[in-house]
Amino acid sequence: MSLSHSEVAYLLSEKRVAAVQNAWQRYDLELGLPGIDKQHMWLLAILLDLETLLQEQEAPGESPASRPGRLSLEEFDRAFRRLLEELIDYTIEHFDLEENFLRQIHYPGFSAHKRQHMRFVAGLRMRLRNLPGRDEAELLAAGQKLLQSLKQWLLHHILSEDRAYADELSKRSGDAHAGARECESILRELGIHIRFEQERLYQIVQHSGSPAAVAPQAETLHTSETNIIRRVAGLWHAYRLQLGIPIIDMQHLWLIKLIAELEAAQRDQVQADGDGESDGNTEAKDFQAAIVEVQNYVAEHFSTEEALMREFNFPGLPGHIRQHESFVESVEDRIAEAKSGVPLALHNLVRDLKQWLVGHIAGEDRRIYYFLRRRPAEVNEFVRKLAARKQLKLRQGYLELYNEIIHFKISR
Repeated sequence: MSLSHSEVAYLLSEKRVAAVQNAWQRYDLELGLPGIDKQHMWLLAILLDLETLLQEQEAPGESPASRPGRLSLEEFDRAFRRLLEELIDYTIEHFDLEENFLRQIHYPGFSAHKRQHMRFVAGLRMRLRNLPGRDEAELLAAGQKLLQSLKQWLLHHILSEDRAYADELSKRSGDAHAGARECESILRELGIHIRFEQERLYQIVQHSGSPAAVAPQAETLHTSETNIIRRVAGLWHAYRLQLGIPIIDMQHLWLIKLIAELEAAQRDQVQADGDGESDGNTEAKDFQAAIVEVQNYVAEHFSTEEALMREFNFPGLPGHIRQHESFVESVEDRIAEAKSGVPLALHNLVRDLKQWLVGHIAGEDRRIYYFLRRRPAEVNEFVRKLAARKQLKLRQGYLELYNEIIHFKISR
């Protein structure tokens, strides 16, 4: 499933492109390393979307009816949080790639750079959790304060910390062009993930033209098995998802593999749309296959997890089951969207799965680990009993994927 025409139109609208171009040039954010610059530009675009949302919500007027762009408190709260979640998600993706790149070039400031990344993501998550949600004035004030803090951090980090490694690479390579070529070569090996609309935005801004003036130049897409595994490893380590309960880790890895494959399908479809080769029947089949895979995963994994919690009297079982039920409902929503012809059904499914990674697996499931961490032998024995009673399905590939990721070296 591809982005809708209206969404692509917004992402590359002249107003949005002009805002990004103005900020990009005004603050001189270009490092001369295209792969890194493309991701920085997209982060900037998300920040500007936050700024636009806040500006429209604060526009003067007596009532919502007199302010067409103004949302209700519930709608504004949901939209603001969704943009922040998108920012967190893409920031983690970018930091993961950047850190692997710095490790590859043996950058002397790598450890300090990574610590800054970790503090930033932790702070952003905390601010998202602490956002007020019942008073519009408080939410707007908190939103503006957060936006200014984010902009200041991003500008300082790119202009100071990131420029330091770009300069280091240029000196080491002999000149800026050689450094850029080395950077692009390493990023290709690392499996850089640049979506079609991100590439288009970069090309438009760099050429100082309008969206219609620049021909599409899609990044070479990497959808081979090696790059899928690399993406799985990247998400696994970036979100720190390993719990230490092997059967649960294996099942979680299968979900991450599904997300990586769906992302690859999205990228292929976006490029096909750009080339005028979109096939609606293929899109529908891809979505149906994805839904079946997710439903199978949910049934198998939730059954295993809930059996473990019941066996060992996990105190958070009722709340955990409610979260599982809520996730099942979100999958059913995606099915309903597809049946209704919503063009973003697959996009929404991938978003939901990634939010589940961050919110549930990295947070709630870790409580299960802490509860069971002193009882590994008992847990393994119970898992063997489940398998013997055929109440646990061990898919072909679970163990192979688990061993591959556990021993995977990002730099390879």
